[in-house]
Amino acid sequence: MKYIWQHDPWPQLTWKSEPLLPLISKTRLEQGARLTNMKGLGFKLSREARADILTEEALNTSAIEGERLNRESVRSSVAKHLGPPTVELPTTTRAVDGLVEVLLEATQQYDKPLTSSRLKRWHVALFPTGDVTEWLVWFLQCHRRAVERARRLLATVLAKTGFWQHHGETALNARQRKVVNKLLDAGPGGFQGGLTTRKYVSMAHVSRATAFREIAELVQKGVLRHNAAKGRSASYDLRWAVRGVRRP
Repeated sequence: MKYIWQHDPWPQLTWKSEPLLPLISKTRLEQGARLTNMKGLGFKLSREARADILTEEALNTSAIEGERLNRESVRSSVAKHLGPPTVELPTTTRAVDGLVEVLLEATQQYDKPLTSSRLKRWHVALFPTGDVTEWLVWFLQCHRRAVERARRLLATVLAKTGFWQHHGETALNARQRKVVNKLLDAGPGGFQGGLTTRKYVSMAHVSRATAFREIAELVQKGVLRHNAAKGRSASYDLRWAVRGVRRP
C-alpha cells in the first residue's frame, strides 16, 4: 500500500465539487459563528476556550489509534504551550507533548507551505489512497464535528463566566472557589451523585466539620442548592437558576 504522497499525480489531485460544496457552506457558517463568539470572550477566556478545544482534539486524535491519554496530562501540556497557569496540573510525557505540538503547528502555522517533510512528520497513515474526494468529504465532516464540539465548549466557558459575574461580589474563600470551579468544569451534569461533604473534604483537604460549614455557607449565599436526599445521602449541586446565567 502506498501513502497518498507516493502516488505519481501528487500533489496535483482532483476532486468532485458537488458533494463538497454543501459541507463547505455549512462548515463556514458554523465557523463564522464560533469566531464571533471567541472575539467576545476577550484574551483570557479565548485562551481558555482554545485550551479546552485543543485538549479535546488531542484526546480524540489519540483515540483513533486506540491510545487513551490522561486528560489532565494533555491539559497540562496544552497549558504549557499556550501559557495559562499550570498549578496543580501533572507533568506530561514526551508522547503527549509531541501530539500537542503537531496540533498546534497544524492550527497556528496553517499558512506555511505544505511540504513533503511536514506531511511525513504528521500522521500520514490517516490518508487513504485512490480518489481524494472521499477523503475530503471525511475531512469536512470531521471538521464540522470539531466546530460543533467547539460550540459546546464555548457554551461551557460562557456559562462559567456568567456564573462568576453574577457572584462577583459573593465573599468566598479559596477552598470554596476551588470546589465551585470543579463543579463548573464538570459541566451541566455536575458530579455524579452531586457534591457531598466527603467529596468536599477530599477536594479542599479540610476536616468534615469545616467542609459541612463551608458547604452551608455556599447554600446560604445562593451558590449551591440542596438536593432532595437528606441525612447521609445529602448532596448539593450548583444553583444555575439565577438571573442572567444560562446553564451550558
